[in-house]
Amino acid sequence: MASRVTIHIGTPKSGTTYLQTLLFGNKRRLAERGVLLPLDKADDHALAAIGMRNGPDDTYAERWEGMLAEVAAWDGPAIITNEWFGMAGPERTGEAVRRLGEVGEVHVVLTARDLVDQVPAAWQETLKLGDSTQIDEFVDKLEQEEFRWGWWDIDPAEVLARWAPFVPAERLHVVTIPPRGAPSDVLWHRFARACGLRPEWCSTEVKFARQSLSVEAARLLQLAGPRLLAAIDATPPPWNGPRKWIQSHLSHGILLNHRGGRITMSSERIAEVRARSVRSSAAIEASGCVIHGDLADLTSSRLPDGATHPDDVPDAAVLDLALDVIAEQLGRARKVANRAQVTQKPRAEASRAVPRTVAPATRLRRALGRARRAVRGD
Repeated sequence: MASRVTIHIGTPKSGTTYLQTLLFGNKRRLAERGVLLPLDKADDHALAAIGMRNGPDDTYAERWEGMLAEVAAWDGPAIITNEWFGMAGPERTGEAVRRLGEVGEVHVVLTARDLVDQVPAAWQETLKLGDSTQIDEFVDKLEQEEFRWGWWDIDPAEVLARWAPFVPAERLHVVTIPPRGAPSDVLWHRFARACGLRPEWCSTEVKFARQSLSVEAARLLQLAGPRLLAAIDATPPPWNGPRKWIQSHLSHGILLNHRGGRITMSSERIAEVRARSVRSSAAIEASGCVIHGDLADLTSSRLPDGATHPDDVPDAAVLDLALDVIAEQLGRARKVANRAQVTQKPRAEASRAVPRTVAPATRLRRALGRARRAVRGD
């Protein structure tokens, strides 16, 4: 039975990917010190979070149950981490704390970021899935319950309020994201202490991919979003098709490599979001939870030099980036085709060694199938 179960619940775009990369990059080292990261990888925690949120009839409920079983069998502290846990409603949150409480003392860790920085980062993520909403309209949509993103999962005070009824204040931990320019390991040190870890137990020399798009890349995705989705839908894709193709292949695989300006909102939206950050910070302080960092971090963001509203990006800059993307995509397609030819050559030589007659239509169909698989990377 675990002595302590720490569940890191987000919020989204608050350093979660960095922290998860660091934790799983040190999974073995943590285990040597008696700390469990259940299941195999970070994606497993994401699927377990879906199962937890949606209940026992969900496709991924077994992943959540498997996580609980592994934690229950562990003799020592355990850490669970995924921002999708923070999206659960009160009923599922209460049930999760009850189940976790059966196997250990439950601590909840919430990473919180200044909303003026967090909202543009969240907007980027919608573009990576093919959405084309303008950034100021995105802020308005955060009030809508049916919208995938909302204040209910971005505003740290709202997320904390759904967990506070089930966990004592002394076991609720809020880790503030340090301001831009702070040493890279400050967040890790704050988070480690909130999880009951010694920061030096983990190596911070872990490869971490940058997640933020330039304003030019964001504008390109915004304009191309509907066409990208249409191209994927022609496959048809599985449920995670946009995540695989637009996010992983195009956004992270290509666009993140192109540097450019930072993203900002209109001055009106900045004022609205800043006011919400102030209210959120006050609510967190009033909750009596344990603060790791400084609540001033949630209200002190300043726009970096050169920050640009996406609507103000010149068309020429978008076109220039699009041309680079086309060239890079063509180069990748050629490499895939070359690898396919190398793979197919031994097969072709072997087939010539055994004479046989194949109808032309059959040969054409097989060739098209090979080409299609090669392009898809199957």
